[in-house]
Amino acid sequence: MSSNISVRNQASEARLSCGPQVLCVDDDQKNLFIMTAFLSSEGYSCRTASDGAEALSMLRDHADFDLVITDLVMPGVNGQQLCEAIERDFPGLNVIVVSGSSEQEVAPLRRCPAVREVLAKPLRRRDIVSVVRGALTSS
Repeated sequence: MSSNISVRNQASEARLSCGPQVLCVDDDQKNLFIMTAFLSSEGYSCRTASDGAEALSMLRDHADFDLVITDLVMPGVNGQQLCEAIERDFPGLNVIVVSGSSEQEVAPLRRCPAVREVLAKPLRRRDIVSVVRGALTSS
C-alpha cells in the first residue's frame, strides 16, 4: 500500500513540475500550433486534439487535464457539443472557447457553466495567456 501512495505522490510531483495540463482542440493545425506555442512558452504542458470526439476520448483516457481550450466550429463533435459533454461528464473542468464567429453565435456558450471565457480569433498571446491564468486560478 505504501508503494502505491509513493507512486501517486511521485506522479503528482511530476505533474506539478511540468506545469498545468492543457488540452487544445482545433481542426486547424495552424491554430493548434499557435496555441501550444503561446502556452508552452509560459510553462504549460499542452496536448492537442483535432476535433471534439478525439478530445473526449483523450479526456476519458487521461483524467489529468486542468483546462480545455477549444475551437467552436469543427466537423463532427463541435465546440458547443464538446462543452456540454465536458460539463456533464467532467464537472469542474474549465473550458475556454476560441472562435471567429459572431457574438450572437457564441452567446449560447456563455450559459454553459464549464465555459470560463470566449476568445475571438485571431488569438493574441497576451489575451490567451491572461485568460488561461485566470481560468486555472479560479478552478
